[in-house]
Formats: sequence, C-alpha cells, structure tokens
Amino acid sequence: MRLKILIKKYVDYRRSFGEKFLGDEATLLHFCRSLGNINLKDITTAKVKRYLYGTGPVTTSWFRKYSALNGLYSYGISRGHVSHSPLPTTSPKQPPPFVPYVYTREELRKILRAASQVTSKRAHPQTIRMLFLLLYGTGIRLNFQHNI
Repeated sequence: MRLKILIKKYVDYRRSFGEKFLGDEATLLHFCRSLGNINLKDITTAKVKRYLYGTGPVTTSWFRKYSALNGLYSYGISRGHVSHSPLPTTSPKQPPPFVPYVYTREELRKILRAASQVTSKRAHPQTIRMLFLLLYGTGIRLNFQHNI
C-alpha cells in the first residue's frame, strides 16, 4: 500500500467520528510530500527521523509531527496495513516554553521614534508605526518560521 492511500483512509476514519482533523491531515500530507508517495514497507526509521528533525533545532513542531505520525501508524497497525511503526523509540528533550519580553516604556518610545523615521518606497512611516502599536497593544507575535 502507498503512503497517500493510508493517509486518506486514516483521515476518513478520524472524520467519521466528527473530527475536522485539519492540522494532522496537513502534517501527514506534508510527510507524504517529503518522502514521496512510497510504499509503506519502504518507510524506514531513518527517513522518519529526517522528517521529524528537519534542518533546524528541535521545536514543538517535532512533537506535533510525531503525534500525527503515531496516530497514523497506530491506525495502520490495527488495520493490518503495516506490521510495525518506524517512529523513533526515543524523543528529544522538550524545548523550553516561550517567555515573552515586555518592553519598557522607554524602549517602546525608541521603537516608535525609529519607526516614524523609516524611509521606504514600500511603506510609509506612519504605517510602520501603526503596525508596531498594533503588535504591541494586542500582543500579537510575528512568526517567520515554517514549522510544518
């Protein structure tokens, strides 16, 4: 059986219980694109580790990916599609929790002053300043990492 077929069966199974299952489905489809739509017997622990660890440091996405794959392989084993799970038996240490930094009033004043002096053909200084105020006032964080 091919990986994509098992993923489809598993997603359909989970959705039959009323789950939306969007996040894990995206992770599993990314796994399939990463390895290719190969036969299940050709998936090795080394290939799974390469997918889980990626190229950067271990983040919480490692644990999300592991959980999605663990569910897939538990399903596959219970249905006789695979004989064993190629997931690693040991997991890395959890990364430390995110600790937010709260700017002092003086730091915020400096940031807003600098934002007001930005010269760019793509954005007006008032727009940059407003963006910083929005981010600061709402606590929204920008994340430029792609964790999937």
